[in-house]
Amino acid sequence: APTEAPVAPTEAPVAPTEAPVAPTEAPVTVGTLTTEAPVPPPTDAPVASTPPPTPCIDLTEAKVLLKSPADADYGSDLISIVDMSSETVAFDVDIDGLTGVVSVQYDTPTGDICYSVSNLTQPIPTIEAVCYDGVASVTVFIYFDAASEDECDLCKIPTDGSKYAAVQFEIPCVCEPAQPTDAPVATVTTDAPVTAPTDAPVAATLDCYTGP
Repeated sequence: APTEAPVAPTEAPVAPTEAPVAPTEAPVTVGTLTTEAPVPPPTDAPVASTPPPTPCIDLTEAKVLLKSPADADYGSDLISIVDMSSETVAFDVDIDGLTGVVSVQYDTPTGDICYSVSNLTQPIPTIEAVCYDGVASVTVFIYFDAASEDECDLCKIPTDGSKYAAVQFEIPCVCEPAQPTDAPVATVTTDAPVTAPTDAPVAATLDCYTGP
């Protein structure tokens, strides 16, 4: 039998001197990547569009010179300017709601014209008048009691007592915006006093005419 017992190791096993180092960054998950929704760039506030300027012709209106009778309930809205130049002006006469016969006296290159119409269910065709000194002189006669039209007797103040209205207009032939109704009206002073006629003036010479 052996004379000596086995010798135990003189040193204990050495434990690791350092603990394992944890990774400094979290592991990256490979797969679905989460991103933020794109942010649209800021936009400017909508700018209100400026409406185009109103055509000058729409701001120009006929001027009432005389009425007969003086309290006739008709004014500038009876005439609508359609076109204008330095020599002529085209206009429509609003007959909506009128009855009887309507006559329009105006100037042409050959003289005065009296255009009359008794069928007031249809609009009067556009009329073109000649201009003198930048304006056209137009008189509208409304005969409420007339049953038929006779161009040679119309465009005149009736003498039989029948109901009528006559309005004389001055229509600009160049673009001239209407002035506010409350604006002061300039007074023109002449050397000699002028007496305004009591009735709407009647042209010295009128041609019987059935259309513009």
